[in-house]
Order: sequence, then C-alpha cells, then structure tokens
Amino acid sequence: MSKTAKKNTVDRTRVTWVLAALVAAMTMGTMVLGILEPNKPILSETTTYLAAAYNRPSRNSISKTDIPIEKERWQGVMIHTLAQENETYTLPCLASGSEPAPVVHFVICEDAQIGITKKWVNQASAANTRGQILIGIQLAQGHHEATLEQANAVVALVKDLQSRCRISASRVTVHAKKGSSHCADDPLRSYNWRKYLLN
Repeated sequence: MSKTAKKNTVDRTRVTWVLAALVAAMTMGTMVLGILEPNKPILSETTTYLAAAYNRPSRNSISKTDIPIEKERWQGVMIHTLAQENETYTLPCLASGSEPAPVVHFVICEDAQIGITKKWVNQASAANTRGQILIGIQLAQGHHEATLEQANAVVALVKDLQSRCRISASRVTVHAKKGSSHCADDPLRSYNWRKYLLN
C-alpha cells in the first residue's frame, strides 16, 4: 500500500471518530437540557406554565402612534384588573372613535386579544401614574382571575414593551399588590409569569 493510500485511510478513520464524538456530545447535551428545562406544565396548584410568547401584537402596530415613542418617558408597567361591566375598557373604544377615553394603554381582552387604546396612540400618561404603561386585563363576568391565554398575552406584551422602552422586570408591577381598592385581586396570582420577563 502506498503512503498516500495509507494516509487517506488514517484520515478517514480520524474523521469518523471525531464525528462520532460530536454526535455523542450533542446527544448528551440535549439530554441534560431536557432534564434541566422540561417542556411540560409546572405541577402546582398555584403555578401554571406559560409559553414565552402568545398573540403578540406586531411591533409595527405598537409603534404606530400619533406622537413618537419616547423611551425615557416610560419607566414602568402596571397591570390592572378590568371589570366586564365597565365599557370604557372594551375593544370599541380602542384607537379610534368618540367613546370615553380609556384609562389604560393596552387591554388584554377576554379572548386574549391585545388591544391598543387611544391613550397609547397619543402617548398620554394617566394622571396619577405618570411614567407608567398601564395594561388592563378584561375578566369575564364573575371571574377574578385571568385565563392562561390572557396571562401568556400579558407576558408577550410586557416583554415587547420592556425591550422597546428599556424597562427592567423589577419595574413591572400588579396594581393589586400595591394595596389598591380598585384592583382588589391579582388576576395573575396563579401563574409563574414573572419568570419569562426580560431582566
């Protein structure tokens, strides 16, 4: 056997071993990741698994405002509970129309649609919460807790706003946690939603 043929045989054997080692390493890595981060519900009565994104409004729709978005203007996000009987918060009074001005910037509707209100389009602050982006969760009649779909929509929206306005997770609050009588119950209390926010 010539030296060239012998060298080619050795090279092929080395390549085979290297490829086998790479495949083994990737397989082991996948198994470790699967153990550390299982893609299944968190089994707890008080915690529910959330996907990282759900029903996200397009970045274009959030950026279509009458006044340019000033990143430094928005310093935090506050999440509210909206009662069904208050029509001020429902979809007909979003970006256009002559209905009463909404008190929140975004509405997470009962079907988990994300609505953008005139307040966001006009980049207007609420009187008592300057610098806060207000998100209202519309609960069904008689309900006191958001659905899993609504909670996923909140996560998707908040992450987008965090990225766009440079808001840290520590500045995302639920109004009920501040002892407000207007939002007596935390609509997200059963969900591990904070885990998915940007830091």
